[in-house]
Amino acid sequence: MRDSRHRRERVGARLGLEAPRVESFTAGLWAEDLGAPNEELFAHVRGLRWG
Repeated sequence: MRDSRHRRERVGARLGLEAPRVESFTAGLWAEDLGAPNEELFAHVRGLRWG
C-alpha cells in the first residue's frame, strides 16, 4: 500500500512526528472516527417505525 505509507510519511513530516508516533496518531483518529457511536443518532433511529 504505497499510498497509505506515503500518506503517513507526509503526515509525519508535516507534524514533525516519527513513524511510531504517526501510527499512534492515525490509529487514534481511526478509532475516534469509527469507534465512537453517536448515541443520540442511534436513539433516534431505534425510535423509527419501519414499514
